[in-house]
Amino acid sequence: MAKAQLTKQAIKYLVETYDCEESNYTFQQIKEMIMAKFEVSVSVEALRKSYHKNKDSIFESDKPVQNPVIKQKSIIEKKVSNSERNQSSNKNAFNDNVADTLSKDSVNDLLK
Repeated sequence: MAKAQLTKQAIKYLVETYDCEESNYTFQQIKEMIMAKFEVSVSVEALRKSYHKNKDSIFESDKPVQNPVIKQKSIIEKKVSNSERNQSSNKNAFNDNVADTLSKDSVNDLLK
């Protein structure tokens, strides 16, 4: 496998240039621009593959990261609500040992 010659900056430039709404550049034109700007020689096919691989993910790294404290707090709240739900379901669950604790008189009282 060949060594990757395009840096992250070159790939970002490739995606931004190809997606430019003001001009319609071909991969051949972008190849010449990248050769001039980054002094890297790559094929048109390599540029095309790099563009399609990175076109959706290149700008996700620029988005601000969600505050981890808030995320952790929501996870803790979910755990608490799940444990509360489990406790409430245990209160309503059938007790298998209830027959052992009932006497004959208490059963008769219940059935009356």
